[in-house]
Amino acid sequence: MKKLKFIYLSILLVVFSLVSCENNEPIVDDGNPNQSASVKTAMQELQRHFNDDGSLNGTNNPVGNIVFDYCFDFQLPITLSYNTGATVVINDFGDMVSVLISMTDVLYIDGIVFPFNVETYDENTGAIVVRAINNEQEFAALIDSCDFDIEDCICTEEYAPVCVEIQEPSGESFTVEFPNVCFAACEGFTQNDFVDCNDDYEEPGDDDNDDCFHLNFPITLVDGNGVTTVAESEEELENILYSSNENLDFVYPFNVTLESDGSVLTIEDATAYARLIASCDSNHNECNIENLTVVVGDCNADGTYSITIDFDYANAGNASFDLYVRNQVLLESYSLSDLPVTFSHFATSTFSEDYIRVAINDNNDCYEELEWMSPNCNTTACWEFVYPITFTNGTDSVDVNDRAEFDAQFNPSTSRLVYPFSVVIEGETSVINTPNNFFEIGEFENMCN
Repeated sequence: MKKLKFIYLSILLVVFSLVSCENNEPIVDDGNPNQSASVKTAMQELQRHFNDDGSLNGTNNPVGNIVFDYCFDFQLPITLSYNTGATVVINDFGDMVSVLISMTDVLYIDGIVFPFNVETYDENTGAIVVRAINNEQEFAALIDSCDFDIEDCICTEEYAPVCVEIQEPSGESFTVEFPNVCFAACEGFTQNDFVDCNDDYEEPGDDDNDDCFHLNFPITLVDGNGVTTVAESEEELENILYSSNENLDFVYPFNVTLESDGSVLTIEDATAYARLIASCDSNHNECNIENLTVVVGDCNADGTYSITIDFDYANAGNASFDLYVRNQVLLESYSLSDLPVTFSHFATSTFSEDYIRVAINDNNDCYEELEWMSPNCNTTACWEFVYPITFTNGTDSVDVNDRAEFDAQFNPSTSRLVYPFSVVIEGETSVINTPNNFFEIGEFENMCN
């Protein structure tokens, strides 16, 4: 089960509505904070991950997990102190963000009560581990290991997600999704660390779904140990998801409100939620056709031949597609539900390669084209290859010595001739150096006539 936070951070655009610590009396703790240059550095670096209004800074949080986007996570509660001497207890991540956005050059955190615990990633074990920080020396060593002073790894914003399985302190595991290989490499992961991202909670891509639906609060979350946490608002949910290093899921059922018409939809289980995400994602995507294939069938007595057409499509917006040949000549329309479909009498063109274009009906911007070697359906051929000849079939090179071998091994959809080669046209031998040369010489049907 994919960790909920990595899905939901791509859906919500959340703005924290937190009260600055400057406007509240700090909570005085009985502990005695120690002056700490390390906590000052840690808090200033963590502040960079938030905007002035308390919202997450997307540039500095590409993964959506504090351990990987920052370096470590404080186990709460902890007690901090300001440079003014006032102390504050941080009971949850909302308190932490309040402190972060209140910090200035004049008012800042410079003290902490030892000991405290942090959660950090151990590269040797591939797990999130709990580490005790007992004094300033140990804290300084942790800060040094974070490499805050090293320039951030620069990656493109291309969304081509890769996933890594991480073990929790409890022994359970969850999947961290990185936007692309570069971001994963910046954290020290390689191809050998990647696992399958595909499951019921597949990330919907770059498209945000905040204009598709919103959650109706309160929402209850549950971890792998059955411990539940209630989020009363988007702000609280954001705090829980970003700072947690445990496997979280919704407690079903819960309600969402669809933005399209304001109706309330009850989500009964994880499958229903995955379908909702998928429907939102589809609504954002444009029509697409890919993987067009043509399987050449038998020749007919009239010199035509049959072809079987198949392709994948998404967001068609129509129930049928149109079949065209060269010069945008429409042959036929078919129902998408009938794929694959067979066109029983396809006429060879005057070129050596035949051509089709499939387009979604009433949407000529959604199309795909394909060419393939025209079969020899003439009963009296006026041309022939000079054997042996070579063609490629995918990455394989194939040599054939006669027409029978050629017909048995050449696939018009995937095979391509290797130039140059020779042909005999009405008793005369010509060398074919390029496809264009082949097309110019290859008006075989006219020559035969």
